Amino acid sequence: KFDGIQIDFESVSGKDRDHFFRFLELIKMGLDEGKIFSVAVPARVSRVRDDPYDYFRIADRADRVFVMAYDQHWSTGTPGPVASLSWCRRVMDYARSSVPHEKLVMGLPLYGRAWYNRNESCSISAGQARILMSKKSAINEYTAENGIKITFRDSDVIVFFDNIDSTKEKLSLYSAYVDSVGFWRLGMDRQELWGEITLRK
Repeated sequence: KFDGIQIDFESVSGKDRDHFFRFLELIKMGLDEGKIFSVAVPARVSRVRDDPYDYFRIADRADRVFVMAYDQHWSTGTPGPVASLSWCRRVMDYARSSVPHEKLVMGLPLYGRAWYNRNESCSISAGQARILMSKKSAINEYTAENGIKITFRDSDVIVFFDNIDSTKEKLSLYSAYVDSVGFWRLGMDRQELWGEITLRK
């Protein structure tokens, strides 16, 4: 009694790409009629040679392709936004060139990242970001491009987080070009978000 299945296999090696594509074919073949087969893929801004997440080949096998348009800057990288607006546009433009319109789902982050040194970080929820923003030593900056950036007068911690306004900026961008969006992950959000956004049908 499920609507479908999503495969989210990460860090698949290029040498295993053909096995991965065959695996997706077998999943699709094994699903009952009417079940939706979705595959999550990492964000790309251009074609990658021998890519196990080749958007075109995966779209040929799946009913939906969920582009994880987040982790532009991630746990072992340098500090920066989880998904800047201009980067999201580049990811979307490439996805639209490779995935049929009716199959494309653009993913948005509901989490942020806190760098506790310059190359290690942890994910944080909206509630945790709110607590950090309220600290006396916090310096809070907002731009539509990067969302919220929090620095501190008494530490080297740097936080990037999408608040409701920057999330709405991404939704506005996507709604002009794609029909479907998804979020990662529920439970890290602020409940006020859902009263602020309208999903177009």
